[in-house]
Amino acid sequence: MEPVTREELGIPEGAFVVHFSFDANSSVARKNPNAALDAFFQAFADDPDAFFVLKIRNYQQAESLARQGDPHARGLLRRLSERPAVMLISDDWDYPKCLGLISMADCYLSLHRSEGFGYTMAEAVKLGTPLVATRYSGITDSIEDDCVRL
Repeated sequence: MEPVTREELGIPEGAFVVHFSFDANSSVARKNPNAALDAFFQAFADDPDAFFVLKIRNYQQAESLARQGDPHARGLLRRLSERPAVMLISDDWDYPKCLGLISMADCYLSLHRSEGFGYTMAEAVKLGTPLVATRYSGITDSIEDDCVRL
């Protein structure tokens, strides 16, 4: 794991950080970042001490889908433009740095509509990052831990 610091991301040290990451080459609808963003803003409203860090691999695919009219991708881009507390990371990061990002967060949030094994959720649990996730699909077969809220 390669440590990721709040300082390098421009996040204050005492802030509460919620993180979600997904690959846009999968289905934006299935990964459901819109629900995660909506839940974050419902929980934290305009709290200046709460940040949502969204890591999107293959972000250009989400942009392409939005241009083609995909309502989930369009909703995602709209939410990102409307909410300054969302930090978007669209650069390619290697695996150890992605693990560092999960470890740095105070909570990993996945409100997916379906998921296979759920690697990022399993990684969050293994790293000790509290997980809030949809109680649906592969995650229910593989994760049972005190730091998980399904």
